[in-house]
Amino acid sequence: MRDLEKYFEEIKSGKIKDYVVLGMSEDGETTIYINGRSPVCDGLIREAQIKATNHFENNLSKNELRKFLGDLS
Repeated sequence: MRDLEKYFEEIKSGKIKDYVVLGMSEDGETTIYINGRSPVCDGLIREAQIKATNHFENNLSKNELRKFLGDLS
């Protein structure tokens, strides 16, 4: 959480000008806040998709992955 606070401080100070904030509340409501140049934000979103995919592939067991994706067979 401390790292996140550092980034918000850098956004407030103007050091970070292009950013995308993604979040989900406990009830499942998604929040997406985008600020900056379109090509930069598009790249940020693509990078987040890659990192999320890698995270799930590397951190879920096959059984957990099946439960997450549903039975595809």
